[in-house]
Amino acid sequence: MFVNKNNPYGSSKKILGIIAILSIIFFVFSYSVYNLFISKIEENNITSVKTSLERISTQNVERVNEIFSSTINKMNNIADIARDYLDMPQEDIVKGLYNIVEIEGFYNLGLTNRDGVCITTLDERLQLGQYDYIKECFEGAYGFTESQLSEDGRANLNIFYVPVYNNEGEIPYVLTATYTSKAMSSLLDITSYEQQGNSVVVDSNSNMINRTLVSTDKDLNIFDKPAQYADTYKVFSENFEKSDKGYVTYTYANQKYIAYYSQLKYENWYLITYVPYNNVFNVANNNTVLLKNAMNYVRIFVSCLMAVIFLAYIHYTKKFNDYIYKDSVTKKHNYTYLKRIFSNFSDEENNKKAICVMDIDNFKIVNTRFGKEAGDNVIIKVYKAFTEMLPNDSIYRDTGDLFVCTINYDNINDITDKLNLFMDKIDSEIALRNIPYIHISVGIALYKNYDSIDSAFNDALIAKSKIKGNLKRFYNFTNKEERELIEESKEIEARFNDALKKQEFEVWYQPKYDGRTGKIVGAEALVRWKKEDGTIVPPNKFIPVYENNGQIIELDMEVLRLTCENIYNLKKKGVKLVPISVNLSRFQVENGDFERNLLDIIKKYDITPQDIQFELTETKMFNSEKIMRLISVLKKHNFEVHMDDFGTGVSGLQTLSNYEFDVAKIDKSFIDRIGEKKFDSIIKGMIVLCQNLDVQVVAEGIETKEQSDFLESNGCYVFQGYYYSKPVPEEEFNKLMEDSNNIDDSEK
Repeated sequence: MFVNKNNPYGSSKKILGIIAILSIIFFVFSYSVYNLFISKIEENNITSVKTSLERISTQNVERVNEIFSSTINKMNNIADIARDYLDMPQEDIVKGLYNIVEIEGFYNLGLTNRDGVCITTLDERLQLGQYDYIKECFEGAYGFTESQLSEDGRANLNIFYVPVYNNEGEIPYVLTATYTSKAMSSLLDITSYEQQGNSVVVDSNSNMINRTLVSTDKDLNIFDKPAQYADTYKVFSENFEKSDKGYVTYTYANQKYIAYYSQLKYENWYLITYVPYNNVFNVANNNTVLLKNAMNYVRIFVSCLMAVIFLAYIHYTKKFNDYIYKDSVTKKHNYTYLKRIFSNFSDEENNKKAICVMDIDNFKIVNTRFGKEAGDNVIIKVYKAFTEMLPNDSIYRDTGDLFVCTINYDNINDITDKLNLFMDKIDSEIALRNIPYIHISVGIALYKNYDSIDSAFNDALIAKSKIKGNLKRFYNFTNKEERELIEESKEIEARFNDALKKQEFEVWYQPKYDGRTGKIVGAEALVRWKKEDGTIVPPNKFIPVYENNGQIIELDMEVLRLTCENIYNLKKKGVKLVPISVNLSRFQVENGDFERNLLDIIKKYDITPQDIQFELTETKMFNSEKIMRLISVLKKHNFEVHMDDFGTGVSGLQTLSNYEFDVAKIDKSFIDRIGEKKFDSIIKGMIVLCQNLDVQVVAEGIETKEQSDFLESNGCYVFQGYYYSKPVPEEEFNKLMEDSNNIDDSEK
């Protein structure tokens, strides 16, 4: 080392100065990096927690939907049992239901007759005829009620209800099953985040569906305090109007909460899953404090800065990874971890894996009856049974009692053989009384058929839900064709409004002929969907989808409008028209604007009752007051009403006698059997019956001359079918009308 003799400390001062400057620069740089690091951690925390909360809520929604679906399925099974004893007195039928109450965990079961008298398994005799849900059930509805006070005023109840049909398709009784609201609350008590998070079911005004009016020692956050938190209720309700799912934050008892809401498929209800902010960010906050303390020491001794940050980062990463990727009950990796590592496997490995989603039927009952500790023990035993019997496969807990497993296989039998080994182990645990009796349902998806583990998981979840509660079958494979149909249906549903806007729906016409003269005497309007690229979507693809989601109501009115518009244009040309029949879906009974829309259309296009007729398909709904009101509306405006598919419904004779039909169309399924002695007799009887009731007969689906001759010889003269004409586009049908000497003389 060289020393300046004139100033022996000069070099040292310079070195110290350089060190000081470098230290300051390093300190400022490291502090900036630190702030950026903390900001990124907090940002990632928020994203991860939101993702985790949404995933938990999605599974909770599935679970709540399954609770309601399985209860309705049980009710329908009980209704089927009751149907076999409808010849017995009402009291005796109810006595036969006593044992079912205890087995299924209901508060009671009741049977209500058409006079509104309900006899319950508690030996009560109640008058329930005034309640709307009883009236609706006698019209074929089913479902469940919100919490309401019992008749004796001592308990709050949630009531499930389904119709009991007899062999003629009538509804002599309504079957009701009752949970106490307290028991219902227990069934829907879904906790998360190590019991710190909770879920509630609310209506569109944020009021709890399963809220009990009796005192409870459980704090349900703001959701059992509507008066004190009206402003927060309003925030939730406003969000419900904007979207069927999303996040809301609020403050309760000086603590901030984050909540995720998602709409259920029943009624207009929502599941809200909420958790304290401090709880979900606890690990991150602890590590953030640790880093800040470390930074204070760095200011004193800069050289320790990077080591402290590095060690703190490792500590934080391990803690946070445990929080995100470890299950709190089994202490092993969870489904989130599986999703993270799944992409690390080769395609060859993944194509030999089955994704199995399984859970325990009615697991809530285990927790309710034996306590949470016993429930956790069941979860641990299920996990250990799987790992013990299938050491080369993997199992991961998701939420609640839901597990996701990966099973390696060479052929399908490997999967079922392994699952049977696992179930044998579960049965032995039950036999040894290590766990209470449980039944497990498993949905199986072969990963080679999927692009992602999430899509395989979702399909396996659907497959599992279809066998839920089936004691004879515990596993179910996904169906590729069914998945494709679901995806296709979603696309068809999503395209409806756009197709309407672009006028892709067309009306084709199938003429009706008089077999004696060979002349066209009518036609049926049939909807076709022709996309912009020319692709034709078959009606059997899109009509069932629109019937399921209610869009058929709007489609019916569009077909009526297009038909009336064409009639109007033909009239302007002076063409003599035959009556055009337009199909109405049975779902029009739910269209409160039907009459107004009908009158708007016929007024706009100057339509008379001689121009159009309406066809209704015979179904169970013909036994309801709603269909009678729809027919009355049409009759009030002097339109003819035709019964389509006569003979295929549940009670054709009763339908003809109860309603004012002008025409009955014999269904093609009968026409196809002409030539068979039994069906020839049936068809003759149908024709004679209609003639005696002064109802005109039309036969549809005529494909041969022999069929036409047989019908004509027995008094049926109006025919529709490919033998005479297939459905034709509007332009071709209009030309048929113009070429049939139908131009008015005044226009010539």
